[in-house]
This record gives sequence, C-alpha cells and structure tokens, in this order.
Amino acid sequence: LHAVAKSRREQWNAYRQLSVPAVIFTGDFETIGRTPEPSGDGVLHGIGVSNYITEGEVVIVESPQDSQAIERLHAGCIVVTQTTDPAWTPVLSIIGQQGGLVTEVGGQLAHGAIYCREMGIAAVLNVPDARARLRNGMRVRVNGQQGTVEIL
Repeated sequence: LHAVAKSRREQWNAYRQLSVPAVIFTGDFETIGRTPEPSGDGVLHGIGVSNYITEGEVVIVESPQDSQAIERLHAGCIVVTQTTDPAWTPVLSIIGQQGGLVTEVGGQLAHGAIYCREMGIAAVLNVPDARARLRNGMRVRVNGQQGTVEIL
C-alpha cells in the first residue's frame, strides 16, 4: 500500500504542475498542460478588478496558514497566491491600501476582487502561473485598471 500511495502522490504532484487555462474551448484542448508563453516584456496580464495602482515587494503566500510567508508581510506588500476566500481577510488586512493582490484564479466576482474593491487595494486576478513567474522580494507594479503586473 505504501508503494501505491507513493505512486499516486507523485502522479497528483505531476497533475498539480499542469497549467490549466481559465477558459477551455472544445476546439483547443491541447492548451491544457501547456505553460502560457511569457510576453517577454516583463509584464504579466490578467483581469484588472480594482481602480487602483500600486508598487511593492512580492510575497508569495500559499495559504492563510503559511506562517513563514505571513511573517514577511507588511503594509505595501504585493500578495501573490493561487486564489483567496474569506479566510484570507486577516492576511489581506496586513497589506493595507498601499498593498496589492495578484492571483492565478479569479474574476470580477471572486472574493479577492470584491475585498480589494471595497478596501481600495490594487488587484489583478487570473494571472497565469503568477506564483512561478514572480519571486519573493521582486518589486512589481500592480495596475488594477489595466489588468497588468509589471516587473520593475
């Protein structure tokens, strides 16, 4: 049973590495698993969900329980994560209005979008592979109006 569990865990981790597009069209199934092409200009594109623009230091936070990452947060940081839900509210409150949010999944009605609009935080959601393309400590500009994240 240990060998079966190990095999399934490896397979699960391989599946987690696949890139899945936000929208899958029936004529374009080959995009599943293919990493999106980088733009080459240091700009990541997503859905702008707030009318705010900010610059700050990237902190990648995997979950609201990621205590090591949360310890690095301060006002003005840019939180980069897969997605958010109401459990993220205390984490997002740390960054304040000077901070920003970048997620790999989400849209206009996602929790992160609603929270950021209400609190006056710059946010860009649905940025493919944001956690892989951005690194802790990078300085970025989050443009919630245009839906871009520019690496500075």
